[in-house]
Amino acid sequence: MSDYTAILYVGETLVRLLWDNIKNDSELSIIESEDQITLSSPEDIGAGKKLSLFLYQITENDYLKNQEMQNVNSTKFEHPPLALSLFYLITAHTQNTGSDHLLLGKVMQVFHDNAILRGSARPHG
Repeated sequence: MSDYTAILYVGETLVRLLWDNIKNDSELSIIESEDQITLSSPEDIGAGKKLSLFLYQITENDYLKNQEMQNVNSTKFEHPPLALSLFYLITAHTQNTGSDHLLLGKVMQVFHDNAILRGSARPHG
C-alpha cells in the first residue's frame, strides 16, 4: 500500500477484521451484519445498533520519517513510502451499556490478537 488509497484500505480492513471475528460470536449477536460496523463519525451513524470506527487523526510516523532514500537503480533514488499513524475513536451504540462494553472488549481483543496487518489482509472487491 503505497498510494493514496492506503487509508481507505486500512479502514475497510479493520471493518472486515472485526466482522470476521464478531459474526460467529453468540455473545455479540447484537451486531448482525458487516453494515453495522461503520467508518462514520459517531454523530452521523443514526439509529440502530452500530459500531463506529472513526478516523479522527492522521500523523506522519516520526520513527519512520527520516529513512534514507531508496536506490531504484544505479542512477535513480526515491523517497521511501510515507509512513502514517492512524488514530481511530471506537464507539459502540447498542442502546445497552453492558452490550456496549462487551462489544468494546471484543474489539480490543481482536486488535490485540491481530496487532500487525499485512497487505494480504486487505478486503477484496
